[in-house]
Amino acid sequence: MQDEHEIKLALANEHVKLATRLYGQLKANKQWQGVLSQGRIRANSTRIALQQKEDSQLLIDFNQPKITLSAHCWYAKRITGKFCLNDTLLFSQNEGKLDFSLKSLDSSLFAFLLPNELQWQAKLNGFSKVHWKKGTRPKIKATFYSDNGIIGLIQEDDTNVAIPYERISLIGLNTSNGLRLRTDVHSGGKGKGFAEVTINPYQKDKPISGKLALEHVNFALLKPFFAGMRTLGGYGSLETQINGTLKKPLIHGKLTIENGFLSMIGLPIRLDNINSQVDINGTHAKILGSFYSGEGKGELTGNIDWRNALQMKLAIKGNQLEISQPPLLSAKIDPDINVIVQPKQKVVTIKGAVSIPFANIRPPESNASIIGKSSDVTVLDRREIKNIDKVFAVVQPWAINTAIGIDLGKQVEFKATCWGDCC
Repeated sequence: MQDEHEIKLALANEHVKLATRLYGQLKANKQWQGVLSQGRIRANSTRIALQQKEDSQLLIDFNQPKITLSAHCWYAKRITGKFCLNDTLLFSQNEGKLDFSLKSLDSSLFAFLLPNELQWQAKLNGFSKVHWKKGTRPKIKATFYSDNGIIGLIQEDDTNVAIPYERISLIGLNTSNGLRLRTDVHSGGKGKGFAEVTINPYQKDKPISGKLALEHVNFALLKPFFAGMRTLGGYGSLETQINGTLKKPLIHGKLTIENGFLSMIGLPIRLDNINSQVDINGTHAKILGSFYSGEGKGELTGNIDWRNALQMKLAIKGNQLEISQPPLLSAKIDPDINVIVQPKQKVVTIKGAVSIPFANIRPPESNASIIGKSSDVTVLDRREIKNIDKVFAVVQPWAINTAIGIDLGKQVEFKATCWGDCC
């Protein structure tokens, strides 16, 4: 038997800091037995921390190997809320057991998992029980929920969107047909939805079945997940049936978009009053919609296919669409273009024609800052970087192939007092 020893452990990254204390001894039977105490977890994005107030017995058996940790709780500092291990944690090659619960835990502890533009104010509750043995199917039962919370979003035009909700819940349960997952959302107003899916991981193709329904959901919730989006809004409703397998899902249903709007960083156009319907039929979907830009109207048609590799084909036509970037550009355009997007190959192909009946263009003074660089753009100088083809092979940038004819009308004007070498 060895003397007792003490280890102080501190781990940290850009998001979380963890500190704890271990003391115990390694016995002659190759078992380390001791105590886990004074634990502390803190998210860097908040002053809220979880602290361990009760010591927990820790056993590490190097013969099997096996780890056990006795029940204990971690309490939120400065506010109410706790995380509890309700029963002894067990992990080994032949068996595992986990039983934990959350009670009134502040959602800001998990802020580092969310996009920067998304803020979530809520209290989390729930429990999870998982038990598995070698040669048998695991037993899973879990329920998590949050009541009367707020999801906040920051738009690029300095307008904030606050979306309150009555309840968001997630339930997981193993059944004879596989793992059943269900989530429900109730906003307290028109917005609501649910998803219920059963996945059978024990069969070779992993069959799935279920339903997904959303009603009057605010599209602003999706903005943080699309880089370069300045504003996004509108409402959508979705009703689908899901079948097939995990790798090749079959989806049947309809998506409706009402009164949508969007604008992109760096693009001098804003789309408003977007109304569209997407009919989903198994492995492909048809798109039919319209939109406005200023007083000009556009139409969008196309299809999405995921039978093999995901591919999207779109046809965009418009009349008198307004583009504007004061004081440099003001114009109206009539596009008639076709777009093919192939995400797996990272290829975008754009073909067609654009008529410009009216434009007022004021070129800026010639200097190095004429064209601004977006935050997600990296400029590589071929003169300074060797083997740039190898760099591109690793980075795998998107290839954008364009063949667009431009037809300038009689009301296109360039206004400049000094331009280029004429200065």
